[in-house]
Amino acid sequence: MREVRRKDRIMEDERALEVLAEGEYGFLAMANVDGGGYGVPMNYVYDGTSIYMHCALAGHKLENLEKDNRVTFTVVVNTEVLPSKFSTRYQSVMVSALAHIDVSDEEKWALMRMVVKKYSAEFVEPGDKYIQALFAKTRIIRLEILGMQAKTRR
Repeated sequence: MREVRRKDRIMEDERALEVLAEGEYGFLAMANVDGGGYGVPMNYVYDGTSIYMHCALAGHKLENLEKDNRVTFTVVVNTEVLPSKFSTRYQSVMVSALAHIDVSDEEKWALMRMVVKKYSAEFVEPGDKYIQALFAKTRIIRLEILGMQAKTRR
């Protein structure tokens, strides 16, 4: 990854990891099969090592990833437009990664459960039934983090 130009905006590593853990969604960007760009917002979980997201068994993003698995994933939190300053307050983390689309069934179950716990914590038991019903129709994308940059505007 390129060096951050605005050194005064670099976020501390500890906070960057918190943003990854707490963020509601991120934006997955990749090369399109036709050579253009392709990006999509995704729910995700971060386990302290890798970023995981779920999707259908087939589709545009999987076709793209099978051709070129280099991606960026960006999470932005705590945004506030500052009209009088012609700016925006934010915290953002951008990850450079390799996307892997083959995980074991055991890892898949654990990660789908992590998604339920993150987004539907009050519904873990019904969530297990939901996972069971959709397990065979779901694919997991694991992002192997290669580098990370985090910025903030206070």
